[in-house]
Amino acid sequence: MRRAARRGAVSLTPDSALHQAEAWLATPHRLHPALAIRGAAGSGKTALLQELSERLPNAIYVDCRGLEAADIARRLLREWGSRMRAGPWLTPREQSRRTG
Repeated sequence: MRRAARRGAVSLTPDSALHQAEAWLATPHRLHPALAIRGAAGSGKTALLQELSERLPNAIYVDCRGLEAADIARRLLREWGSRMRAGPWLTPREQSRRTG
């Protein structure tokens, strides 16, 4: 317990976690440029991220379970409205279809 407290781990309710995440996103901490969302299985991490993505106008939520990096990149590019061009995020099969 002392170890978790020393690292700054805090047990939060879903509402307080949501409010703290929103506050951090509004004004990120200069010394901690990344916000870690951690917890046991079933603790609400995915629900928190889904809720944040619904509340934030420019947020994109992608469930990465079972996806390869190329699949994730394609989904993000599609969400961002970018045209997909041949690049490292395409599989070799997709690249050959585009070029040949």
